Amino acid sequence: MDDWAGGYVADVEYGAGYYSAQAPELANLVALINGYAPRDLQAGYTCCELGCGSATTLATFAAADARGRFYGFDFNPAHIAAGQELAAAAGLDTLTLGDASFAELLDRQAELPDFDLVTLHGVYSWVAPEVKRQIVAFLDAKLKPGGLVYLSYNSLPGWLNCQPLQRLMHDYGRRLPGSSIDQARGAWALVERLAAAKAPGIGEDNAFLQHIRTAADRRTGSYLAHEYMNAWWQPLYFRDVAEDLSAARLGFVGSTNLYDNYPDLCFSEEQRQLIDAMPDAMLRETLRDYCQVKLLRRDIFVRGRRRLDPALAERLLREQWLALVADPARITYTVKPPRGEAELNRDTYQPIIEALAEGPKPIGLLVDLPAVRATGTARPVEVAGVLTAAGWAVPVGPTLGAPDPRRAGRFNVAVARRVAETMTFERMGFAAPVLRCGLPIDGFDAIMMADWVDGVQDPQALADRIWARVSARNEDIVRDGEPITDPDARTAHLRGRVETFLTVLLPRLAQAGAI
Repeated sequence: MDDWAGGYVADVEYGAGYYSAQAPELANLVALINGYAPRDLQAGYTCCELGCGSATTLATFAAADARGRFYGFDFNPAHIAAGQELAAAAGLDTLTLGDASFAELLDRQAELPDFDLVTLHGVYSWVAPEVKRQIVAFLDAKLKPGGLVYLSYNSLPGWLNCQPLQRLMHDYGRRLPGSSIDQARGAWALVERLAAAKAPGIGEDNAFLQHIRTAADRRTGSYLAHEYMNAWWQPLYFRDVAEDLSAARLGFVGSTNLYDNYPDLCFSEEQRQLIDAMPDAMLRETLRDYCQVKLLRRDIFVRGRRRLDPALAERLLREQWLALVADPARITYTVKPPRGEAELNRDTYQPIIEALAEGPKPIGLLVDLPAVRATGTARPVEVAGVLTAAGWAVPVGPTLGAPDPRRAGRFNVAVARRVAETMTFERMGFAAPVLRCGLPIDGFDAIMMADWVDGVQDPQALADRIWARVSARNEDIVRDGEPITDPDARTAHLRGRVETFLTVLLPRLAQAGAI
């Protein structure tokens, strides 16, 4: 670990990634569906990400939304160098990146604008108490009245039975030779051996084990090192975070875990009665965390909460536009909120999906469709929450204008070529101006895009290029976590991926203004 890092992992870069929960329009929607005044983004806005890593998320927003000016800061200069390279390749003139600690940012605050939105992804769980105070001081100094903060953090009590394993990983890993990645992998191997030995202190139902095992990108050395090997790693209770932020006059308004804003979808009747009986909002929110296992909170706070008149809130929701991001053919009308799987009324939601498939629409128009009105069940607040929580749609603001795809196109080509050159399969997004955010993609999508823009558009040729890149690294094509070793099965799988890219993804990207 580098001495200048103060206990934070800095000898390896944090993996690039696109996190849609940080989207400015989504923060606005969370405020609105909870009855609070949103931020006016239409005439332009300023957005800052603290601890931005290589700024992949921020750069995606900058490429997708010409209204904003974006600023990202990270104290690891390697992260900022990578982000600046991507920004230069894409010609992102509205994105400013800098390497600075939070203490240095406070000293330089006069050089920066005031911000409409500040985001922090995970950082607050990883830093020392003094650094937390610096973050709050920065928010107090630089967030505009009415400005929004997105803050994600490892939460308690969800992490209670996971903390011992993180502590074990940290204490054991730091005694191993090599980089933080070597130490993290060695520590994770010990955890797996203990689980295999059925150590009572772990248990196969341990949420930490399941969290890491469910996604391959969580088992990479970079992820494990940055997430769990920091000296100051600490999950947090909501109340403690809310009280910290109150020093900057920030109040809680809701969660970008969209289902969390709808108690009926999260809790039983008995649980809701217990929650509602709490004497204040802080305790009610705390009790919610005791009624469901939640490892990560994604909270929205505002500097100066303003409750909207219900009629005004309803009108603003009706004026809110939504854009479809899911393939309509793959929407099953089954949703999975915390309380369990539920079937939506097709008579209500199928006409809405069909209308959105033609292009973005205001929610008021969707709920006023004759087929929807005939069911008498669709309210704007429910449509907004269900479609966004299910991942089928994103908020795009009350008006759209005419987005220019050239800016986003340059960024998307730069992303595609970087993935193709490095073969790093982190979660990524292509900038989509119609969506004013990113359209999530995977590594194969990026590789095919890199070849497609270079003129390789024959399906078999695209499949062959993917296999040539993978086999050159002595690796296999993986499906459902298992390598595909049969040549015919591998060819069929790759051809299927190519056909989906050509017939589904490319048209969606074109409709979203991404190419």
